[in-house]
Order: sequence, then structure tokens, then C-alpha cells
Amino acid sequence: MRPNLGRILGVVFLLCGMSIASAWGSPVANITVATPALLPGFALSTLAEGIENPVALVNTGPHLFGIDPATGSVFRVTLAGATVTTISTQDDLKNAYGLALGLDASLFVSVKAQSSGENRPGVRQSETPAAIEQLSGAGILQSIVVTGSPLVEPMGAALAPKYFGIFAGQLIVADGSGTIWAVQPKQHRISLFGTSKGLGHPIDVTFDVNDTLLVADAANGILRVLPTGEVSSIANLSNLGGTPVAVAVHKCTGDLYVAVESPTRQAVVKIDKRTQAVSVFASGFGNLGGTAGVGGLEFSPDGSRLFISDPGTHRIYQALGFSRCNRAITILRPTMSASVIGTNMLQPDGVIEYSVSLYNEGNTQPDNPGNELEIPVPAHTAFIFGTLSATSGFARFNPVSNRVEWNGGLIPAGRVIVTFRVQLDGTLPTGKTVANQGYAFFDENGNGANETSVLSDDASTPGHGAATVLTVISKGDLDGDGRVTLSDINLLHRFFKKIATLTPAQLAAADVALPCGRINTRDLARLTVTAQFGRPLQSDCDNAFSKYDIMPDVAATVTSGRAKHAQQFKFLEFALPPTQTGNLNVYEASGRLVYSSGWTGDLIVWAPLAFAQPRFANGIYLYVLTMRDSRGLTVQRAGKFVLVK
Repeated sequence: MRPNLGRILGVVFLLCGMSIASAWGSPVANITVATPALLPGFALSTLAEGIENPVALVNTGPHLFGIDPATGSVFRVTLAGATVTTISTQDDLKNAYGLALGLDASLFVSVKAQSSGENRPGVRQSETPAAIEQLSGAGILQSIVVTGSPLVEPMGAALAPKYFGIFAGQLIVADGSGTIWAVQPKQHRISLFGTSKGLGHPIDVTFDVNDTLLVADAANGILRVLPTGEVSSIANLSNLGGTPVAVAVHKCTGDLYVAVESPTRQAVVKIDKRTQAVSVFASGFGNLGGTAGVGGLEFSPDGSRLFISDPGTHRIYQALGFSRCNRAITILRPTMSASVIGTNMLQPDGVIEYSVSLYNEGNTQPDNPGNELEIPVPAHTAFIFGTLSATSGFARFNPVSNRVEWNGGLIPAGRVIVTFRVQLDGTLPTGKTVANQGYAFFDENGNGANETSVLSDDASTPGHGAATVLTVISKGDLDGDGRVTLSDINLLHRFFKKIATLTPAQLAAADVALPCGRINTRDLARLTVTAQFGRPLQSDCDNAFSKYDIMPDVAATVTSGRAKHAQQFKFLEFALPPTQTGNLNVYEASGRLVYSSGWTGDLIVWAPLAFAQPRFANGIYLYVLTMRDSRGLTVQRAGKFVLVK
């Protein structure tokens, strides 16, 4: 019953586009077996049948997702009506054995890419590098993490909770070769988490109620793995009575449930959280590990039922009779992230975009009286109207409280994302911090009122309860007094003489002249002229594309026309490929927008010296051309020009 431990390469896929689905194909014939026996007080019923080899289950509340490696499919079971739908089918999924739900509600699928000698159709060749890849609902592969991934035999996968000690959104992937990996899909990274010391053949991973990593190991039973990588045993194989093929944790009691297979027993055993005593919960299944020694166990978000995959009978069972968690929300978890629009640093007058994700880890959270989410507009910033959006529910800006408010309900495993922008005060000095934290309000005791609240957590900061903090960089203001003076020049002199050190914020403030990214005498000269003669500081590094309204989203280039004479004035002419719309924005070197116009057709023209246009002073200007081509792609180009009259 053990998986083949030959030379195997591995990949992990991310399944998106849930709306793309087709009817389940011809089901396999069901095998007539006696209903498995359960402990007294529980009941077992068939949820779905006719699935050839169902493994690796994930429940989002109204739906149960799983993998059928026999047909290379990811399927969805709608619990209301118990209907089965294929989400995606392709050959690579014929070696898929792990499934996890991401922060953005996407599904991660771990896939073994076996060697060419295995003679299984549709598998990857051994020379194909392992990778982390993204799979859309239409079956299109798109790389997320660079190829050459060191995965060997990826099996079970689980999303790391925020409190586990690593960044939110990472996946923990069990590798049957004896390792555990931490995968960062957005950062295109994979790193070794658990070494082979103490691990034998990891099959499945999950997290307990204390956010401790648990591993079902085919060679060692159930193991506990700390964030440091230290491995210890919870229950060995002799206690389990066979090889573990899947593991799940009851959301409220913390008890462990393990699918176990052996030549004489196919059972689900319970491990008491408090005493760690092992008892048989259900037995008499067909073959819990299927052909590859991998199973599927999953609790509903409220803990009221346990889903059990049985490839041996082509069924998915549900065990009923568990106590429903007596609170509506285990944790309504708000996570906040902030980005500076158009640049990698926050400068005075800059724009911050906040994105707050609110995730429901428990039962349905109704739209109770009052707000479910409130996000303050930070001090020294102003809300930008027209930038507020929410993926569900109702969001508004309250000018009285100076807060963004969201009202709405969330189903189990539901998520809403609220996004808005604020503009920073133009007088803030270098080193000033802008901190923000939102508040989630929810009904923990189920009495119909949002009596419990929790602060948002910064998505990029390890640990929990962290505010989202950005640091202001005011060009030229090294000492943080809000002005460019001789004090800043003296500080930079001392830095050059190596008798003073500058913080990263101070180094960024000193970087004003080309070449950007390096502090040299050109920066010193520019700051000296500004400090001694009172001239406005024009930072080349700022003017390049740092202002939020200059470069909101540079993607690619489009060929521009050339400046040429026409009648008695010069104009800029841009010949565009077939397009639907185009837009031209022109900015002063300081970043102030001086001209904006939208066009439709194949030509955009700007005539700065035409009589119909406002008078423009001599100087350096920046233009940003934005268009959407016939394929709906957004293309941009930015450039400088000098106006001399």
C-alpha cells in the first residue's frame, strides 16, 4: 500500500477560475460494501459516489473539493444536493495527491511528475524540471515559482496559518522523499522547512488548533514539527495499527483523526488531544489509501461533520454527530497590506493603497447590526474619493469618523477584500511613520450581535497583531526636520568621510541626482544648491517615475511618433496600433499634472504651443501614453521632452 519510492520529480499547481466547470463524466461502477462501522452516537452516509479515486479533500463550507488522479481531475461536490462537477481535467493531474486552499480562495494542487519509465500516460518526463505552477480552470499552466524546484515527491499540502511563524500565504508541502518545503507562490520561492532528520515518508500535513504543524508519515506515524524544524512523535505506527494516509483536526476540540490502512484494516482512528490516546472511530472501508497510499480527510468549518474519501469503493462519506462549534466565528481574521502607488518609497504627497482581507474561519457570519469591518484613515493622510471598492457587501467612507466601513455577511471560508487609497500630507519629514490597523467585529457567541472585535494583522510581518507601517522619505531631508538645510549637507559630508552612518530612509532621502540608487557628489551638489540658495529641489530620481499619478502601472512599450513642425507650433504625435481608447497625461518635472486628454482612434496629438492650449513654461516635461489594444491589453510608454520657446 506504500507509494512507489522510485526516482520521482514533483510539481505543485494553483487552481484558479472556479467558475469553469463541466458535468462529471461517466462515473465508475460503485462497489457494494457494507456501511463502515462508527463509534456510538455518530452516523455515516454516502455524500458522493462514482468517483474512481477520490483523494485530498478541502471543504470551503458549501463545497467540498477533491482530486481524482485516476482521471486527472479536480472535482467539486456541492453539499446541498450532493452534486459532483469536474473543475479541471488534464494529464498532469493524474499524479496529483495534495490539495490546499490559499488565502485568495484558490486551490493549490501538488503533483508528482514521474519518470518516463513508469509508462503512465500524461505524466511528466523525468527530465522535466520540477516547478510550482499555476493551473487555471481552463487547464492552462502558468509558472508561479521558478523552474528547477527541488521538490521530489510532493504529497499533501496545507496553508500555513499566520501564527505559525512564517509569512501568511505560504504553503507547507510534504515531500515523500523525507522533507517538508515552504512554498511562497507570490514571491516565486521555495525553501526547505523540515530536514530528513526525524522524517521518513511524509504523506499529509495539517495544522492543529494551536497552529502546530502535524505530519502523517508513512514510516513514523503522526509527527509534530515546530517552526524551528524540530520533529517529535505524537502517535507511532503500532498505536495506529497501520500506515497513515491522511490526517485532519477537529476545529474546536483539537482531536486528531487519521485515515489508516493495513492489509487487515481500513479505518479512521481518533487521537485525543489531551491524553493522546488512540481509538478506532470508524472501520470497514474499502481502501482508504487507494492505489498510491494517499487518502482524504476534512472537517467542515463548523466541525459538525467529517468527510472521508474511500477510493476502494469510489465514494466520499460524511460522518455526522460531531458537536457543532458553539461559536459563530472561530476567528474573523482581518489581514492588511499597504503599497505605495507608482514608486517603492513613500514620499510627501504620495499615495498609499490599503487592501484589507477579511476571512471567515468558522460558521456563517450574518450581516448583523453595525459594521463588520472598520479601517481608520491614518493621521497625516486624506481619503481619496473614488478609490474605495469591496468584493462583496457594502463599503463606504464615513467622513465623520474618518474611517472606511464595511457591512456584510460571510459564509464559512468566505472572504471579502476592501481596497482604498489615501494621499499623504506634503510636509511630512523623513523618518515619519504612517501606521494603520483595521478592526473586525463579529458574533462569537451566536447571539446575533457583533460582540467580539479583533485588530487587523500586517500580511508582511511574522507573528500576529502587527500594525501596517510605512516610513516617509522626504527627498533632501536627511535629518528629519522637514526642510533641506545645511544640517542635511553636513550629515551627508560626514557620511562620505565615513564618520557617520545613514539609515536606509536617510540614504533614500539623499538620492536625488542621477544615477539613481547610488549616493555620490552629484547628490551632494544638488542638495547644497537647494540648501544655500533656496532653490526648489528637483529630484531626478523622483521625476523618473516615482509620482503616483505618473506611473501607476508600467507594463510594456508602444512605439511613439516624433515631434515635428506643423504650421506655427510644434506638437507631439503618437501613432497607435488598432486600439479602442488612448490617453495622454503630461506632467511637470515636479510631478504635477498639467495636461490630460483621452482619444479614440489611431492617433493622439498634443500641441503645447497651440493657441487653444494653456501657456506652458520652458522646461522639462514628462508624458505618459496609455492605450488599450484590440486584445484588451493595457500598454504604456513614458518619456521626457524639453519645451523651449
